[in-house]
Amino acid sequence: MHPNPNDSLRPGERLDDLLTHDLRIIQSDEVFSFSLDAVLLARFCSVPPRGKIADLCTGNGVVPLLLSTRTKAEMVGVEIQDRLADMAARNVGLNLLDEQIRIVHGDLKRAHETLGYGKFDLITVNPPYLPVTTGDHKINPYIAAARHELLCTLDDVLAACSRLVRTGGKVAMVHRPSRLAEIISGMQKHRLEPKRMRFVHPREGQEANIVLIEAVRDGKPELRLLPPLIVYEGDRYCQELLDVYYGQVDRLRNEIRERVIDTPQVQKSYERKEGQGTLYLVATPIGNLEDMTFRSVRILKEVDCIAAEDTRQTRKLLTHFDIQSRLVSYHEHNKRASGPELIRMILEGQSIALVSDAGMPAISDPGYDLVRLALEADVSVVAVPGANAALSALIVSGLPTERFLFAGFLPRDKKKLKDELERLRRVPATIIFYESPHRIVKTLEAMKEVWTDAPVAIVRELTKRYEEVVRGTIMECLSFLENRETLGEYCLVVDRNGADSPDSEHAAGPWWAELTLEEHVARYEREVGDRKEAMKRAAADRNVSKRDIYNALLER
Repeated sequence: MHPNPNDSLRPGERLDDLLTHDLRIIQSDEVFSFSLDAVLLARFCSVPPRGKIADLCTGNGVVPLLLSTRTKAEMVGVEIQDRLADMAARNVGLNLLDEQIRIVHGDLKRAHETLGYGKFDLITVNPPYLPVTTGDHKINPYIAAARHELLCTLDDVLAACSRLVRTGGKVAMVHRPSRLAEIISGMQKHRLEPKRMRFVHPREGQEANIVLIEAVRDGKPELRLLPPLIVYEGDRYCQELLDVYYGQVDRLRNEIRERVIDTPQVQKSYERKEGQGTLYLVATPIGNLEDMTFRSVRILKEVDCIAAEDTRQTRKLLTHFDIQSRLVSYHEHNKRASGPELIRMILEGQSIALVSDAGMPAISDPGYDLVRLALEADVSVVAVPGANAALSALIVSGLPTERFLFAGFLPRDKKKLKDELERLRRVPATIIFYESPHRIVKTLEAMKEVWTDAPVAIVRELTKRYEEVVRGTIMECLSFLENRETLGEYCLVVDRNGADSPDSEHAAGPWWAELTLEEHVARYEREVGDRKEAMKRAAADRNVSKRDIYNALLER
């Protein structure tokens, strides 16, 4: 979760999304909007995992924001224009990165006076490209200063980089190829030896219009030319840029769905895969901080990154246990972009912990989708168990525990709610639901209508000071709640073990009995959004193998 963006916007500004990394960025066509060159610079530079990074000519802070997804290094952005520096500072706050990124309003030519000589491991810079003698630079003073060397020359920029970077540190720059000779000679003049270079071409057969170059302070002469980047393939971005802007969603999903049906996947959780990290599912307290386990704290401290449903809520937990790991957002509204990006990070060797607001992740939250994506990419998924509201409610309910079903949240729509209760009517088990305080009475009334009466336990505020358990029948609990204010989150536990048995008047076989095989699979596919999983569930219902289901569908 982020602060309200409306609190950060000024007249003429807009809010854009950087989908791959779940970042939001304030921009203005009147002052500054980042473009492809800044995105390429952030991807091209060799980023240290920790240490110190300075971004000169930072504009609205887009390069430090992008780098924050790749490193835990302390970063500072330097910007001479007051409105841009203010915009950059607000972008940092908007993305909750104040602890990692600092914006300095000042002249890069004097940056060493406050930031110090030779203190930085990496300098990134996207400077003005055009000499003052070229172009019409008098129309908009903000944009003119960003494009033209009105406030600093190329030599000024390289001299500033040389003063700030440590010996052996790196300077990464994006510029125009037409000034490459001037760039290389200027770098060498200021003891910056070019080491890596990449040209960027708009289309196949067209001249390069961007050059990315990285130098090392006092490095040995040895320049490596990387393969060129062709921006467009036909009328769309090349795959590399699609990955940059939108994450490896389509490519990763296409690759992982090539897995052969019925091929078993064997995971040895504690055998480290070469060059690959692990996805940890870490339980957090559901109301009492004393329920946090030693192992959970250790894992959260050791991982490279923590993905949280609500970063503000999780930050409180991390602060309490002095956990410094980088925190990123993963929730229902960004899972399509963030999920593949998190898997990419794991495949590159980083370990990630997934946490929910409370309890076990992947239970009634989008963590399930990340787990599926991880398993399909052959990433090890390891549970770090702890507090769980559903099981805690079950064991204190006094209802049978030999056979139980967790059904999560029931539908809000009245007809869908009734249909779901009808489907569950024939399930011989103790059934556990989650419910909100303002819906608990309506849910009990619907159960009374569909199921008549049954033993229940209503459990609220588990592990908290006002924890309460109400045990009785549905009718009795409705009477109890009639004149009381419902507060807190509820777990509803219902005993359906003896209901609608084969001897009862309602017995009618399994819910899917009247469905064709196609309808059976389609019903599950609508629920879970995955055809393979739907076939697996239908196979389990019918007590046949998934291969049998697959072959039967092919024959039809």
